[in-house]
Amino acid sequence: LKNNNLEYDKKNIEFIEDQCRPIIRHYKNYFNRPRPYQVAERADIEFTVMDSKTAHTPSYPSGHAIQGLLIAYNLSKLLPQYKEELYIIANNISYSRMLAGYHFQSDIDYGEKIFNSIISFQNSGD
Repeated sequence: LKNNNLEYDKKNIEFIEDQCRPIIRHYKNYFNRPRPYQVAERADIEFTVMDSKTAHTPSYPSGHAIQGLLIAYNLSKLLPQYKEELYIIANNISYSRMLAGYHFQSDIDYGEKIFNSIISFQNSGD
């Protein structure tokens, strides 16, 4: 967004992230699923994982998937001409977390389901 001089409210993005955090944490704590690198370690499987400051909670669901999609959804309302690109970025973020060894595909899939539920709930009041 910055590289293309597009207007957006950083505080709004931070607000979305802050509002998601308790929902994400609730499900992560409920399911308490280990991350792929943790499973590999327990199974004594060699596994290379990248360093992360955010991969110290349970794996399921992917918080990055939920937050990325919600940010794309909200930004696409402000910048409808970039809707497709915003969703591509959100999906690339999710996929990169899987490639880095922090998530299983099902973590991302369930994150997308939670995103869809949030949007359905939000739109039900319209």
